[in-house]
Amino acid sequence: MNEKKIRHLIHNTKYLILNTRLLPGLTLVELVTSAAILGVLSLMIGSVYLAHFRLFSSQSASIDTSAQNKIAIEEISNQIRESVGVTNCPASGHYTCPSGTNNTGAILVIALWKLESGVPTGPGTDPLTLDYIVYKLNGTNFVKSVYPASGSSRQPLTNKILASNVTNLAFTYNTTDVTVTLTTQPKNSKETPFTQTVKVYLRNR
Repeated sequence: MNEKKIRHLIHNTKYLILNTRLLPGLTLVELVTSAAILGVLSLMIGSVYLAHFRLFSSQSASIDTSAQNKIAIEEISNQIRESVGVTNCPASGHYTCPSGTNNTGAILVIALWKLESGVPTGPGTDPLTLDYIVYKLNGTNFVKSVYPASGSSRQPLTNKILASNVTNLAFTYNTTDVTVTLTTQPKNSKETPFTQTVKVYLRNR
């Protein structure tokens, strides 16, 4: 390689070095700062989302509990109105109604006219011709049991759950009416229990 070519090569190399520019990039400080800002924003957004989620869950649990109570109260209210009165399970006879199941503050036994082809056969007060319905607590479940008389078209039923997570069930009654108080706890134990009380008058006394 001659001297002229060597000088030309050195000249071009200097030109390339002088015209070389640094490419833009992030320093370590900028990277750490960006990560910190992103973390703070994520935390703020997550906190807002979590607060709204908890509020939604709380409202949803309260609505579910309220609806459950309403359905249970309507169910028992309709049966009480149709009944001939508050009574006890017969001490003897052909019933499957547990003998000795008596009304207490937490158990309600009502008698209804026997059904024949879906039509009440009343009026009548003979214990052997009446259907019986028992409402009570089974653990934390508010349950209904139906004990039909012989020949009744009313379907037997055992421990149908009307409401769950029940913390209090109370019945007070006299010859004309029955008062039912039902308290249930929403699934979220931190929520306030929901209590509903209804007074139902007996129509068939």
